[in-house]
Amino acid sequence: MGVSYSSEIKKAGIPPEKAFILFTEESWGCIYNQRIEKDVTNLVALEDGKFIQIEEIKNPEDRANRYELYLYFLAKEVGGLPGYYILSLEIKHQNPLVKGSLMVDQARIIRGDMGYFVELKAKVDGFLKADLLYGRQTQLRTGFFSCPEADIFEPNRVNFLKAYEVSSGLRIKSETIDKNWARVAIVIDPFLLNKANLIDASEEFLDALDKEFSSSKDFVFLWDKPRVSTKSIENIALRIEQEKRLRYNISVKIRYKEKTKEISRGEKAFVPDLRQKISVKESNGQLNGGEVWIGIKS
Repeated sequence: MGVSYSSEIKKAGIPPEKAFILFTEESWGCIYNQRIEKDVTNLVALEDGKFIQIEEIKNPEDRANRYELYLYFLAKEVGGLPGYYILSLEIKHQNPLVKGSLMVDQARIIRGDMGYFVELKAKVDGFLKADLLYGRQTQLRTGFFSCPEADIFEPNRVNFLKAYEVSSGLRIKSETIDKNWARVAIVIDPFLLNKANLIDASEEFLDALDKEFSSSKDFVFLWDKPRVSTKSIENIALRIEQEKRLRYNISVKIRYKEKTKEISRGEKAFVPDLRQKISVKESNGQLNGGEVWIGIKS
């Protein structure tokens, strides 16, 4: 805290294309539902005294329910990608009896001497956590996901934002200006933009799989199991690899209560650039949960 970054500012900055207050229900590391509480795009666009506020939710040990501020910045304005760089902000207070609070009057992304940062005019009471995500969409989607971490193998309906983590726990600088308001800079290291490129290429592959295997026009990542095969995945991979001039690793894991079936392509062991839960519909109509890992070969 107290670090000056004013000399880094080169331009007036670009406000978020979209801004939401998002409520997430999570338990044992599994998201059960997300909903947009409020569209606050206009409230954070200008420094005009019209601010938004989110408060911490105090949870029992097995839950991580929370309110977050999601800021969507057009990626084409930063690195040329077709989607959005998404900054998610969560507040927590170190005192278990005190709820953390975050107020934001303005948000904008700015290019500095050392790269990009998101600047907030904010009041922060507690510990501010900032994560960077990337995604091609802003709307909520609906799928059916299981949670084997909590021994829940039957997929349940989940509303969720389709976005993928680039980095967690971004560096934050801050300096007080007046009446407890501060200029807060959340630093986006240049290498993270390269990582977002890999996520975007992986998301394109994932969307192609979803289009090919989809069992329902109303739900995403609900796949028709008989159509999910090594051959079909290979055909899609070869087509996209020719277009993108990249090489993909992929692993599709379908979880049954007693076993896991895997369909893989490329290297057997790899670090994924993107992970996405799915569900598959068997020939008898039964749903089983699963997960897709996609990685770009170096």
